Amino acid sequence: MSTTFGRIGRAFLIAAAVSGTAAFVALLLLGAGVTAMVLGIITLVTGIQGVVWTLIQARMFGRPSVLAEVAAHGRPTGAVITRVRTTSSSIGAHPVMKLTVTTDGTAREHCVLVPIHYVVSIRPGLTLPVRIDREHPRVLVVEWDLVP
Repeated sequence: MSTTFGRIGRAFLIAAAVSGTAAFVALLLLGAGVTAMVLGIITLVTGIQGVVWTLIQARMFGRPSVLAEVAAHGRPTGAVITRVRTTSSSIGAHPVMKLTVTTDGTAREHCVLVPIHYVVSIRPGLTLPVRIDREHPRVLVVEWDLVP
């Protein structure tokens, strides 16, 4: 489960809130127009960055809260890899791969952050232990600690 992009987005959104508050204080209390303008620009830039990183998280991996819920309470099953595609993305040394997996007779494509020590094991035919959302079976989380 990857929530890295979500954490980055959250940090930028917090920075935007802090700089926005500072810009508001600078403008109203101090009458510092230039300072408020610079802080306003910082607020805009960090806010946009926060939204972009948050959207990347949601689009590629899913919302962190949903992933955490599935990891804790999802239905455990096996997912057979039928296709492996690499991407140009990585988080640290861990590559992001597009895996087509079959669970319960249904093929699904997922972007998955693969821990570096499992990269050589990822191949068609491998069965990954996963947890699937009981209400929305398209959402799954790979249980890397249970991979042989």
